[in-house]
Parts: sequence; C-alpha cells; structure tokens
Amino acid sequence: MFLQWSMWESGYNTPIYAQHIAENNDFGQQQPFQGSVACPIDNPNIPGNSKNACFPSSMTWGQELAGSLNASYGGVSYLTSLRTALAAPNGTAATDLQAIASNGWNNANQNYGAMITGAIGGGVNIQSLIDCALQNGYVHP
Repeated sequence: MFLQWSMWESGYNTPIYAQHIAENNDFGQQQPFQGSVACPIDNPNIPGNSKNACFPSSMTWGQELAGSLNASYGGVSYLTSLRTALAAPNGTAATDLQAIASNGWNNANQNYGAMITGAIGGGVNIQSLIDCALQNGYVHP
C-alpha cells in the first residue's frame, strides 16, 4: 500500500518522475515539510515554481514514509487517520489511503485511494515494480 502511494505521488513511470527523483521526494510533500532542505536551484528537472519539498539524498524511503505518516493536518496525524481506517471492518488499501487523503493529504479528492490502488494494481504486476525499484536503488529492503 505504501509503495503504491509513493509511486502515485512521485509520478513513477511518468514525465514528472525525474522532478521527484531530483527532489528526493517520494510522497509529493509540499513545502515547508519537516526534514526538507532547500531545493537545488541549478537542477533543470526542478521547475522554479515547484511547491514540492526537497529532501537530502541521505534520507531513505522509509524515513520519508515515517515523516509523511507522522505529519499532521488540523492536529490529527496521518498515522492516526490510518490507524482508524485499519481498525474499520472490511477496509481495503483504497479505503486506508482515502483516510490519509481525507485527513488533509489530498482532501479535495474523494477518489484518491481508489485512484492509487487502481492505477498501480489495474493489470500491473506490483511485484515486478517492487523488484525494479529495489534494483535501481529507489527503495531499500
């Protein structure tokens, strides 16, 4: 689920992916974001009007995920909203991701969770994407 989330937010396999790689921003966090650093101004992959946060290259995918889940909107952390969703009966990855979105990550989109799980899971072998991300050093075991 988290891999799907980061692949969606980083624009994996789309033209905007180079921007997120340059920013070391796997979850599409916006500025200012805890742990973020100044974006390099000489990188052609980062538009001057980007609102995305940039992170140090030493930050791992797991550290960025932890930062994303521990961030809050309206005083409620995304991790808290995820825990509530996970406790609900008949939950799915889509409803769990929607809980994060509805808490403020992307609260304008009522189909956020379904878009993420549908876009990556719809006929795409998620294991081959995981293997590719591991082989290229985008995520670490």
